[in-house]
Amino acid sequence: LRHLASRYASSSLQESQKAYALSRSPIGQDKVSSSLVSIYSQVRGREELTRTGVYVLWNPSESGQLPRAYVGEGEALLNRLDSHIRNKDFWTHGVTFISKDQNLNKAHVQYLEARLVGLAADAKRCELDNGNVPQIPSLSDADAADAELYLADMLLCLPIVGVTFFEKPRTQRDISQDLFLSAKGITARGYEDTGGFVVRSGSQVVKKEVASIHPYLSNLRRALLSQGLLEDDGTVYSLLQDYVFVRHPPPLVHYWGGPVMDGSIGRIKMGARLNDSRKQP
Repeated sequence: LRHLASRYASSSLQESQKAYALSRSPIGQDKVSSSLVSIYSQVRGREELTRTGVYVLWNPSESGQLPRAYVGEGEALLNRLDSHIRNKDFWTHGVTFISKDQNLNKAHVQYLEARLVGLAADAKRCELDNGNVPQIPSLSDADAADAELYLADMLLCLPIVGVTFFEKPRTQRDISQDLFLSAKGITARGYEDTGGFVVRSGSQVVKKEVASIHPYLSNLRRALLSQGLLEDDGTVYSLLQDYVFVRHPPPLVHYWGGPVMDGSIGRIKMGARLNDSRKQP
């Protein structure tokens, strides 16, 4: 399947790859402003939005909360988006996927929607606005294979427009190069990856935050607790799955509960401090 894609930004249409994206500036208000409705009015004239497809709406977070996202599908995407511009005021970005040759049917997009919602729920890197995980419709083997190929292309395109919350980190089996933290009665380890810093499952988190912790980090801790990623293990929390943090130094100060002393951080086997290891070629 071939996909049509273009990205909307700064009041102009720019060509991108395989995804037609709608971008709206964050407004920090409960209602969609008239200027943003005006921008959407320009985008909604695209003929492609009258076709069958699947879409993702989201609001990137800068406050430590996880991004909020919604996944949907429709035989006429425009009708769905028109409804969301009126009734869903959280989203500031959107991306739609269609077939250039109109090879997607209702069953295909229902399958894609269910798979995307399932991936997001499993990765736990966003707050899903979907009420539940849709059931995957029954498709023939050939149709299911086509849909999976389309899904693979979508997952390649989504990071281009800043969407990574459908992905779990790739597990690095070799732990000899892990970075570790051991202090305040906890131990945690992880490794640097192209997507960020991956903290390994089983790492421990202090329960009590220090007074000097940044609000961003305090918000992030609460978000991870609400997602069920941290399990109460008596005097500490334990991480239930490998988890990637995009920004530094949150992986460390999040687990520590406040500022981290360099001497408590090292690299297993090499014995180098975290800051020193980043200076190595």
